[in-house]
Amino acid sequence: MSHELSKRSDGQYRMKYRKRSKQDRPWHDSYTKTDPWTEDPDLETVKQDLEANVPISLRAVKCAVTGEIISDVQQTWRPLLNANGDPLLDENGNAQGNRLGIVGPDYTIIQDYECVDWLKPWVDADACSVETGGAIFGGSRFWILAKMKRDPIDVVKDDPVEQYVLVINGHDGKLAFRAFPTTVRVVCNNTIQMALKSKLAKRFRAKHRKLVHMRSEEIREEIGALQGILIDNVDKFRDLAKHDVPDEKHLQAYFQQVLQEKVDVDKDINKDSKRPLGTLMRLFEEGTGSDIIGVKDTWWMAYNAVTEFVTHMRGRNSDARLDNMITGIGAQMNDRALKIGLDAAQGNLKLAA
Repeated sequence: MSHELSKRSDGQYRMKYRKRSKQDRPWHDSYTKTDPWTEDPDLETVKQDLEANVPISLRAVKCAVTGEIISDVQQTWRPLLNANGDPLLDENGNAQGNRLGIVGPDYTIIQDYECVDWLKPWVDADACSVETGGAIFGGSRFWILAKMKRDPIDVVKDDPVEQYVLVINGHDGKLAFRAFPTTVRVVCNNTIQMALKSKLAKRFRAKHRKLVHMRSEEIREEIGALQGILIDNVDKFRDLAKHDVPDEKHLQAYFQQVLQEKVDVDKDINKDSKRPLGTLMRLFEEGTGSDIIGVKDTWWMAYNAVTEFVTHMRGRNSDARLDNMITGIGAQMNDRALKIGLDAAQGNLKLAA
């Protein structure tokens, strides 16, 4: 299985996760082989294990033909390290490294360690602990997921969701620093709501020119705001759980709209197919939690078929799924699934295009 996970100087993946039981595994992946944290890590340990202290720098871009410097662009660059953590040098004594992206002349780097340090007031206030983190696409994307130290909230009995804060950053000029709340369905580790459009997400977001640092006295207010977002989301999830899917035609129309396919409720669907529509129809019947009373046959189960598909199946590999869940098509699909699902629960789902 191929990975976009970056590797450390010792050959291990630049990823760690908090292991609390034998069943625990990385939240986005069933196959990654990485040593877990067996206790809540302090932030210095997080930096060391994820090689977050390795500095990203800006370098000039030269024309491959003439060797002349190209004006108005720069490249972000990360050095390669040897097994001892020292920079690798070429035969001329120059440091070796990888280009992470092409950026403009005014680009300011936010280092990976700054993303870890952003969580310091939260960790110091004992409001959260680091759950997982890592780097993908050669180190051009970096993330930290922190688990809030609050009790999970049941959508229905025996189907809780937990609250997290996700911090992400890019060095490729395409993704700016952002931090936002997200919730995870406990029974299957589905990331079910990214809250990208919330007021809180906008407040936490920053361009590369200025990293947002929170003062300790602000933490209580922010935690309250996070809790408000979670409760608002859970109310929406509970609304989905109150309403059964009327029939297979409504379910098929829902998935087709979420996938942005032409709505054709008379289309024959092979539920054993690996194609998205067939997979979603099968997950509605057999997906994780489909046997829970209050979940089975409801729009909540239909919505979670989408989130299970996005979290665990969609994409060429687990690392691409992670990136898509955070910034790409997967996040958009989750947002669409919730909006359409809430309309469907109120009887407003269209069965024709």
